[in-house]
Amino acid sequence: MNLAIDRLCIIDFEASSLPLPGQRSFPIEVAIGWIPDGSKPWDFHIREWLIAPEREWLKWTWDPAAQAIHGLSLEFLQHKGEPSGRVAQQVLVTIGDRILLSDAPDYEFRWLDTLLGYSDRPPKVGHLDLVLRSLAGTGPEGQERFLRAELYAKEHAPIEHKASSDVRHQLTRLAFIAAKGATPPAVGTGGGDAG
Repeated sequence: MNLAIDRLCIIDFEASSLPLPGQRSFPIEVAIGWIPDGSKPWDFHIREWLIAPEREWLKWTWDPAAQAIHGLSLEFLQHKGEPSGRVAQQVLVTIGDRILLSDAPDYEFRWLDTLLGYSDRPPKVGHLDLVLRSLAGTGPEGQERFLRAELYAKEHAPIEHKASSDVRHQLTRLAFIAAKGATPPAVGTGGGDAG
């Protein structure tokens, strides 16, 4: 696969609950990250938004167990979240013509579709691991690079169940593979945020 990494972006949502059978969940936080210059894989950008729930969404599932994981209360989101329509517009502008990826594309697509108001043409969400495996290369060397990227990301950008930290984790995996295993000049300097 010959993909330019500056054409890729990663999305992650936090939600009111997991979309389990018989339940409807809604997005409460979203982050998008990208590497603007493929020659500088450790210089990535992340934008994030808190989403104020729509009145209709308040009839859907709010899971206290999910709140315990992401730490965002419904009251906090109602006061500090941005209107979903505004977030949706900013998300679409941020995605632009990039290829949208996630480690859980089915979930992310559902929440993106909800955020966009059940759009006729929501952006497709591809599977990040398929792209990372392809970029890592084939054979034992590619498999080792893929696994080392995950280990590096777990140590230097752990998943914290916040949309921005989860995107940072995935971008760290992508940067590690794109940099062919070379770490940033000084650990902890990569991953600047924008916006």
